[in-house]
Amino acid sequence: MRYHDYIIVGAGPAGLQMGYFLGKANRDYLILEGSNSTGSFFATQPRHRTLLSTNKRFNWFEEDDFNMRHDWNSLLTDDFSHRFRDYSDELYPTADDLHRYLIDFAEKFAIQIQYNTRVKSIAQASDGSSNFVLTDKTGIQYTCARLLMATGAVGPYIPEEIEGIELAEGYEDHDIDPKRYENKRVTIIGRGNSAFEVANHLAGATSPSMTSFGHSPLKD
Repeated sequence: MRYHDYIIVGAGPAGLQMGYFLGKANRDYLILEGSNSTGSFFATQPRHRTLLSTNKRFNWFEEDDFNMRHDWNSLLTDDFSHRFRDYSDELYPTADDLHRYLIDFAEKFAIQIQYNTRVKSIAQASDGSSNFVLTDKTGIQYTCARLLMATGAVGPYIPEEIEGIELAEGYEDHDIDPKRYENKRVTIIGRGNSAFEVANHLAGATSPSMTSFGHSPLKD
């Protein structure tokens, strides 16, 4: 059984960011990643491949702290030495650019990642300590004093209270070819990122009657 003071599950942006700061603090940590790539979520998501997170490269002022407030994609570093703006000139960049950025971040800062390690179960240690025991799909166990989950979204949210919802197509498997929706009325359930992404992708193909709704009002 392998021990680390810190174990992080997931090598996406959150996992990499925590790994960076733990490494800077000389802490004993390991990131367990289920796939064979850093930031693998962005190899397939978002499905339409254009990010909603802006890449605002120029903001008049030169101060790094100020510019990072308008940078929705870069991870934090002590010296601002690895910025996403060097990977794309587009205000709304592609997910492929972000995936490439995350891979380079992990390599540049020597983030400690173990790939192809999918965690199957997590339990409290049976020795009376407060440690966590993680078991991967091959049966290998890892233990740590502090566990950080950085897996992000793990599945679709389906509003079961809507009668007939089983007839709707989900974001994860709907047809992304705009030609299928030409001059058709489309209803999108939800007002989150995926809803806006779908609406933007189909806006040029659908009839004027495309609606989106959810439980809560839109916020500025």
